[in-house]
Amino acid sequence: MNKVVDENTLKELDAEFAKRYSDKVIVDGIVGWGYDNNIYFDSDIRILWILKEGNQPENEKKKCEFRDLLFEVAKGDYPNAPWWKHTYGLVAKVSYGILFDKKNYNDVPDEEDIKDIFKEIAVINVKKTAGSSSANPNEIEQFYNNDKDLLIRQINALKPDIIINCSRVRSLFDDLKTRDESAEFGPFEGSFQVTISDDKQSSYDRLLINAYHPNIRGGGNEKKAAYFQTIINCLEWDKQHKKAT
Repeated sequence: MNKVVDENTLKELDAEFAKRYSDKVIVDGIVGWGYDNNIYFDSDIRILWILKEGNQPENEKKKCEFRDLLFEVAKGDYPNAPWWKHTYGLVAKVSYGILFDKKNYNDVPDEEDIKDIFKEIAVINVKKTAGSSSANPNEIEQFYNNDKDLLIRQINALKPDIIINCSRVRSLFDDLKTRDESAEFGPFEGSFQVTISDDKQSSYDRLLINAYHPNIRGGGNEKKAAYFQTIINCLEWDKQHKKAT
């Protein structure tokens, strides 16, 4: 089994995405990669979040080192700044719950107190150029179809144990899915689908979760708790599945 992160391929992919999108590319992946931050590399559980697109004002759309931005948040460079919490507050909470085995949303500290969790995860966007606060589903799907070759290579090179697909691109989930067995869980409305995604190159299993985007509008903490619990339920399915096999 080879679970070593393929840094050479990731560097090649950075260059390939830059060729396609030049000065408008959003650079993503392992948070803080290149800053002597090796926590993701050494983690027993590697979590990869797949989102839709980065958000920049229309008149400021330009190349953005997105993974550096989240690293700066993790270091505390943006104390009490609300902008990152809209999406990444729940990313932080769920990631903390997974890595520290917290099964109840209320047992997880406030996102401001656990923002250094970003140093332990990877986050990528399907669309490698900036968008707005409300993504166009058809446009995200089109970007996936155009860049599928590079995106699948990026996912594989990151060697994740858990892939949380929040892009709402169903074909991405289907392309990564390698087995027939799957299940659906709540209590979050609409439910999340979970299955196994084999990394054929490295011969190990990855948990694949098809989830909603974590920027939840309306519903407050009750809805966030339901999202958190649904992810935890997917992980429990994986544990039972492994026991059965």
